[in-house]
Amino acid sequence: MWAAMSVPPLPSRLQSAVAPWALFGLSLASLPACGPSAPALPPPPAPAQLAGGLEPATLSKLNAATDKVNANVADAGGWAALGRAYEEAQVHEGASTAFSSAAELRPTDAKLWYRAAIAAGRLGELDLALTRLARVHELEPSYGPAWRRRGTWLLDLARAPEARDAFERAGALLPSTPDAPIGLARAALAEDEVTAALTHARTAYERAPSDPYVRLILGNCLRRAGEAEEALPHLEAGQGARPRYVDPWSEGASGARRKDDEMSERASQLAKEKRWPEAVEVLKELAAARPEDGGVSVRLGVALISADRPADALAHYEKAIVQFPGNYNIATAHAAALRAAGRTAKSLSAIQTIINRWPERAAAYLQRGSTLAAMGDVPAARQSFQRASALNPSDLRGPLFEGQLLAKVGRYPEAAGVLRAGLELPGASPPLVYFKMLLSAQAAARMGPDVIQETLDRARVYHGDEADSLTRKQ
Repeated sequence: MWAAMSVPPLPSRLQSAVAPWALFGLSLASLPACGPSAPALPPPPAPAQLAGGLEPATLSKLNAATDKVNANVADAGGWAALGRAYEEAQVHEGASTAFSSAAELRPTDAKLWYRAAIAAGRLGELDLALTRLARVHELEPSYGPAWRRRGTWLLDLARAPEARDAFERAGALLPSTPDAPIGLARAALAEDEVTAALTHARTAYERAPSDPYVRLILGNCLRRAGEAEEALPHLEAGQGARPRYVDPWSEGASGARRKDDEMSERASQLAKEKRWPEAVEVLKELAAARPEDGGVSVRLGVALISADRPADALAHYEKAIVQFPGNYNIATAHAAALRAAGRTAKSLSAIQTIINRWPERAAAYLQRGSTLAAMGDVPAARQSFQRASALNPSDLRGPLFEGQLLAKVGRYPEAAGVLRAGLELPGASPPLVYFKMLLSAQAAARMGPDVIQETLDRARVYHGDEADSLTRKQ
């Protein structure tokens, strides 16, 4: 009789306490909260140890929640309330500890594991966040936002193929939202699959045409595809936007998230007005609230450089690289910051390290080419631009940058040849500025009217009446 009974697996620290009761067919939920099943959790630290500098009212709320937990450390509800209080105060270390304690006391509660995962993610502890999220997938495999969040964290760890799988799972569970296609677009961009990224981004745009974050990602995809003019209104509409996905299980954190969003929008407006010192201060506060967000790190670095603080920007990026070792965007931004600070040779070395690590991603080759061009090494710069074009033929920045370089050194026939060849690349969708550059090179090379007319005709195929603006004297 007893051998026929089975008990679901429990965390290791609970197994020894539960085993005697399992013989009598009792579940963990049927045991008293203070009985032998409760794990021996340490009492929570005083809030002042974790949350220095908070307003008195917030600290008082944390103290009250801590007192309730100390009155009964085996009460999952008390730990969860403490986690929510820390979450609202944006003290992520306290939230992570409190929610994980609540989850261990109530190990079949997927929502508690989910909140514990989110808190770990906001601390930047993404491996821990994914471990906790795995419990959520086991307990509630049909909760789509958890799969979307998994994909996002995997992208932050530069694990794009795994992220794609997670976003596809989210798509099956959330078929009418932009969650999955936006995630798939980001995963495709991470591997320089621009055509696929654009397809996914357009799907997301069809589902949520007024969502600023969707427009931001669509704009990035269009820009990477060489469609700069079409990208511009989307990029402007989405400047500084953050995802606004529906996620009922994390609604308790929405107050803190709204504060973050307000700071993000404020920083974007300050950047738009070129009020860089003020933007830096807002982004510093935002980075402290979102330590898991590599995008904020990049924005802060750009603002520091724009505020003429390259040394601070470099120190910031060096710290960010340690925190996000697999983040390609932060690595390339660091290399750009080195160049902006006048440390060109070190910038070139950093770019080469990036290329060695991610040899099939085109963006670093473009950056390497621009750096070599600034150093006057035209042959090596051209090789880098050509490599970028070979890796991602639909992104016309390779031939555009090469053509601009050749024109700058007065080699107009070669510039025209490179730019003209770029029009034949598979998936090419040249923006109007590309044709303007080509016509300028052809005119400077004194090519005949038939050649000029052929270029104008090609421009009209892509841009219709807008191409008439190119007929002005080149």
